[in-house]
This record gives sequence, structure tokens and C-alpha cells, in this order.
Amino acid sequence: MILVTGAMEELGREVVRQLRARGVACTAFVQDEAQARTMLGADMPLAIGDWGDYASVAAAVQGMDAVFLYSSPHLNQLVHEMQFIEAANKAKVKHIVKISLPQGVMTAAHRAHIPSAHAHWQIEEKLRHAGRGSAAYTIFNVNPLQQPFWKRAVGMINHHGRLQLPLDNGALNLVDARDVASAAAVALTDKAHHQQTYALTGPAALTGSQLAAAYSQATGRTIGYRTMPISLLGFALRREGIFSPFLMAHEALLLNAYRQGAAETISPDLATILGRAPRTVGDYLGEQAAVLAPVLPPPAPAWPKWAAVAGLLLAVLLPPQTAQTLC
Repeated sequence: MILVTGAMEELGREVVRQLRARGVACTAFVQDEAQARTMLGADMPLAIGDWGDYASVAAAVQGMDAVFLYSSPHLNQLVHEMQFIEAANKAKVKHIVKISLPQGVMTAAHRAHIPSAHAHWQIEEKLRHAGRGSAAYTIFNVNPLQQPFWKRAVGMINHHGRLQLPLDNGALNLVDARDVASAAAVALTDKAHHQQTYALTGPAALTGSQLAAAYSQATGRTIGYRTMPISLLGFALRREGIFSPFLMAHEALLLNAYRQGAAETISPDLATILGRAPRTVGDYLGEQAAVLAPVLPPPAPAWPKWAAVAGLLLAVLLPPQTAQTLC
């Protein structure tokens, strides 16, 4: 039996789906049972608990052979994942597959000023040096996922009419969540991947302009690109409903690392695990074109020059109330 944490997130749900498709028994660690039933199905085995409640964590890992360890960014992520590892080792769990930040972010230089990177590094080190009798580990340093990236990008495109990212000259090598989940399903069921660390990336790093071009080609709507000053990122995040100071700082620090090239790595690891090439940005956008298409209004017709002059004269000569009615 495999315990899947983060099962309400895009990647965790996909891990659950792929394990079940393989006929592998798994249980989802969730906080909200009703929401989990809606998202994962009425027949999905659940362990109800909370990351911050050690008793519920200890109960969840009992009888498990392996744990898929994946949590969203959180101020207490280090404590939460460390206690999960402790509980898993006490319960004699045999294997833990941990999802971590991109390999390019885990350098000493970035860890020095990105708290989440330092936290993930500490968790990785805990797994690597846990000692005899502890669970075997597999660590996945995962590049930014395509699915959440494009869902957020479409909101930005609909608002601005273009893609805006604080990348400067940096590039992003996005990886498909389905490919990462496939790799996780393999690692969770094959001892050949014990005591290994892998960098999971897509097959190519694309600049902001190249990402906009790929989106335009897939949806048939020409979308431009503009570099966003990172100082304006807070406004963009608030528009998405992200108000947590921790999450805003987390996003800003990661994007600052990405614009310095921290997400440009191209690794063969994913292809080696899967036995095939990872999906490209074009592959994903081609599949999702109808879902991700912008809802921008059609371009306005080009008015002749005389109409613009006439409109200006009307605005000047007519009373304000009449001009507003006509407009």
C-alpha cells in the first residue's frame, strides 16, 4: 500500500490516477474528506489528517509500504515533511519518494536567500543520511509544471492581452505533471530507483517570447510577450487571489532565480525513467488548446481616419451628457 500526500494538488491527483491505473493499491492523505471524495472518487481510500497534527500523520503511515511525499509551499513545510519522515521511519515504511524544487534552485547560492530551497535541501539531507533501518529514498528535483503554469498564464493573457513574465533573458524548461507522475509511479514500485536523486525536466527551455509563440500556434490567436518587472509581481499575484506574504515572497524569490537561469536545466533523467521522451510544451498546448484558448474579445475593426476625427469633434462640440450617450 502506498500513501500519497498532496493528493488534492494537480501532481498528487495524477500520481493517484496512475497508480490506480497500474492496479497498485494506494491511499490519499487529505484534510477535507468531502472535497477529496469529489475530486478523487467515492471509492478512493482516504487517510484523514493534517500536516500539523503528528498523531494523524503517524496513523496515516501505519501499514504503508511507501510514501509519496509532496506538499504545497508553506511556512512550516520543513517541520511538516520532517515529521512525516520521522513517522514513516517509526512505522517501518520501506520507501519515500520526495518531490523537491528544481535542481537549479538547490545550489548553495540560491539556498542562501530562498528559504523554501533551504528547507527542501534540509529534507533531502534528512532522507540521504537517515541511517540504517530508515526508509529508502528517491528524490525528484522537479522543474516548474506545465499545467499550473499555463492555467495561470491564461488568466494573465486574458487580462493583459499578452503573456507577461519577469524572466528578462531567462528561460523556463517546463515539465508535464503527467510525466512526473509516471516517473513517481515507476519509482514507487521499482527498487531500482532506491537511493537515487533525479532532475525531472522537460526536453527544452523556452524564453518568454518562445512560450508566447508556442501558445499562439496552438490556440490560433497571436499573443505577444512583454517582460514584467519583478517589482510588479505582487499586483499580479493579488489578482490571482494570492495574498499570503509568505507565498508572495516564495513566488518572487523563485521567479528571480528562474530569470537567472535556474529552470533552464535539460536533464535526461525523466526520459531514462520513462523509456520515452518527455512531453513538450507544444504537445501539452496542442492537447489543451480548446481549454486554454483566450477569451479575449475579437480585434476591433479598423475605423477610417475621418471617423476618428468626427468622433473627436463630437466629443468637443456636444454637451458631455449627449456625447456619453452616443459613445
